[in-house]
Amino acid sequence: MLGLNLRIFISFLICIPLMFILVHIAWGVTLGIIASDKAFNEEILSFFKDRGVVLPEDQEVNYGDWYNSLPAEVKKDFENTIRQYQLQKINWFIIEFMVSVFTFAVTGFFYGYVSRTFISAGIIVILSFITVNPLKSFSGLMKDLSYIQKLIIITIAQFGISYLFGYIGSLLGNKRSEKG
Repeated sequence: MLGLNLRIFISFLICIPLMFILVHIAWGVTLGIIASDKAFNEEILSFFKDRGVVLPEDQEVNYGDWYNSLPAEVKKDFENTIRQYQLQKINWFIIEFMVSVFTFAVTGFFYGYVSRTFISAGIIVILSFITVNPLKSFSGLMKDLSYIQKLIIITIAQFGISYLFGYIGSLLGNKRSEKG
């Protein structure tokens, strides 16, 4: 039977890559949903049409190479247009809140289940800032959140959810160990 300190240590070692994977999955799904938005795609098409840029019709084209071949001014205008669209149409606070809830719920539950304690579940949030810093890693739009919004995300969606799901995980982990 592993001692409490060893279980906690092993849990944290596993939580670091788990958190990294979960954050990337959550943001991948989120950005995929945003990219599939019809209005967003129409905005992109109208941007290029207004500037006389012909989009490649060949499905085999490497769009990265095509984009890199555009003039620097067009790329800068395109990035600004997309940023403005995203700032106006997308509630990044809700998205970041939900990504944090998902990431810290799963990670907190795993930590609680394996370690069978939830008392130090808040360290998961500190580890997240060392490894993936969920408020900075993706979409540089997080800097546009107010300090109050960031505080809400950190206290509720990260610390609060880590402890809540850590507690639930520890309850289930302790029941499992009692059954043998």
